Amino acid sequence: MKNLFASIKENVASRRNSEQRISRAQARKAIAELRGLSDAQLRDIGIDRGSIIHSVKYGKPTDHAA
Repeated sequence: MKNLFASIKENVASRRNSEQRISRAQARKAIAELRGLSDAQLRDIGIDRGSIIHSVKYGKPTDHAA
């Protein structure tokens, strides 16, 4: 579980810093993995359940508010 969590956290972080769009298949996989996490785990990586799709596609919402 730790490896999955670390992988997801790294994926979200890399998407935040990248202008590259991800493929639909990659997005679906990331969304499914994030939806499988608990609210506490999502909070640890800085997103909430309502922003999973946005976070996968564009990075965390708070990254763009600064």
